[in-house]
Amino acid sequence: MGNYELALADCTKAIDLEPNNAGFYDERANVYRQFEKYDLALTDYNKCIQLAPNDAHYYVGRGGVYQSMGEKDLAIADYKKALTLSPGPSDLQRAQQALNELEA
Repeated sequence: MGNYELALADCTKAIDLEPNNAGFYDERANVYRQFEKYDLALTDYNKCIQLAPNDAHYYVGRGGVYQSMGEKDLAIADYKKALTLSPGPSDLQRAQQALNELEA
């Protein structure tokens, strides 16, 4: 089993143990995104947002997936939403930089 499969297995096991922990879905979404499995990443980011709708980090992550998929309008909407939710410094920077690129 490769690193990808191991990472997915670990994330899925964590989700099975704590299905209401948005952070575990975020970790799995990042694995999916890294391997360009965008539909699966979106499913997990949507779950993150369902569980923690006021956490900017998950909107930035989902915006990145939309951006990778070429869904410019959806990406912009998520980045803008993230900026309204008092993001941490790294999420603030990622959202603002992405918006600057997309709106240029």
